[in-house]
Amino acid sequence: MPCGYVVGVLTEPKQAELYALWVAANVRRRGTGLALTQAVAVWARERGAERLSLKVIAANSGAVELYRRTGFDLEVAAATSCGLREEPALQLHKRL
Repeated sequence: MPCGYVVGVLTEPKQAELYALWVAANVRRRGTGLALTQAVAVWARERGAERLSLKVIAANSGAVELYRRTGFDLEVAAATSCGLREEPALQLHKRL
């Protein structure tokens, strides 16, 4: 049974995006999200990326906290939504 997944995409030279991250409810707050976030950063750096960005729903405080703890900084409060939901989002990034 999977406990989570992460999707990273190389978007342009020296840039990558953490496109999706999901952790099963029964293993949240146990380090899975941290491990997945770190894994995609290593993956991106090994492929020459110098910057990793992501978009997260602003109201998802748990995800925002995880990304801040792993070194992401606020780039802009995006007016666009994230995913299928029409909700305000934050654009975050970190140098690799």
